[in-house]
Amino acid sequence: MKKENKGGCDILISVFHPNLLFCNLSDWDDEIFQDSFISELLSHLDNIDFLGFRFGWSSELSCAFWEEAPWRGDSYYENLLLDVLYQQIVELEYFFESPPDGECQVKSDINLQLADTVHASWLTLIHRILHSQCNTLIPVKFGSSNNESITCSCDCSSKCYSNEYLLVSNPDDWYTKVDFMDLCPSSVDNWYSKIKVAISLCHKQEFFSNEFKISIDNIKFKNKFISDFLDLNDAIYKRTIIRKLTKVLTLNHSEAALDGGLQEELIRGVYRLRISGGRRMHYVEELGIKTFISFNSTSGHDRLH
Repeated sequence: MKKENKGGCDILISVFHPNLLFCNLSDWDDEIFQDSFISELLSHLDNIDFLGFRFGWSSELSCAFWEEAPWRGDSYYENLLLDVLYQQIVELEYFFESPPDGECQVKSDINLQLADTVHASWLTLIHRILHSQCNTLIPVKFGSSNNESITCSCDCSSKCYSNEYLLVSNPDDWYTKVDFMDLCPSSVDNWYSKIKVAISLCHKQEFFSNEFKISIDNIKFKNKFISDFLDLNDAIYKRTIIRKLTKVLTLNHSEAALDGGLQEELIRGVYRLRISGGRRMHYVEELGIKTFISFNSTSGHDRLH
């Protein structure tokens, strides 16, 4: 069952540029192009799924895609991909329907050699997303643009809408375009999936030269840690905690003890990490599992219980 946006938007949306979804039949005849086209599309879908984005979609563009997808009629790709691709898109799709109709004005250096109906459907989808004021990234085919963003605007109502959307031209760029703080958990329900995504993103952005020595699948959190983190109103302090969690997973105990930013020490079976100032974070480790217990919300002397 499709999820439809009914006004207002507090989720992260990706709107695939049509050059990632469609191509000319003459290009599709090239087997090297086929492999590259499908690989790029699936890589983008995998990344938006992992990062918790939704796939911005409309009835018009959906119909065009399933009816005119380049691999339709190609027995090899149709049998191999139809079920996989359909299932992944259906799980991620987030529909933007009327109002408004009509096309949005887009300033872009991307040349399109696609059917006019496809281009018009995409512009209408962007128009609706512009009005919804969603946080949006636009993945595009690799090498198709020299710019970092495109500008969209319209004046179809008394309020003039305009926004600049970042382009994602390489599937790996998702990990540099999204601030890891945007993916932090906001509730207990999604805590583990969200915190692991935030740590993974922080690692790629700030600690990519150090491989994880402890897998993020081998971390746990006590309820007190979770509730205290969710109750924090200090965004800078939250960011620092995520960075410390990420960093300690890239170091062994000897390295963490010598690291000036962590100053790890073991006190009565509990590891203590420096966060900032006099603030500390506590965790225990057993059988390779790090369980984070608590952290100081204010600086001062620690008491271990």
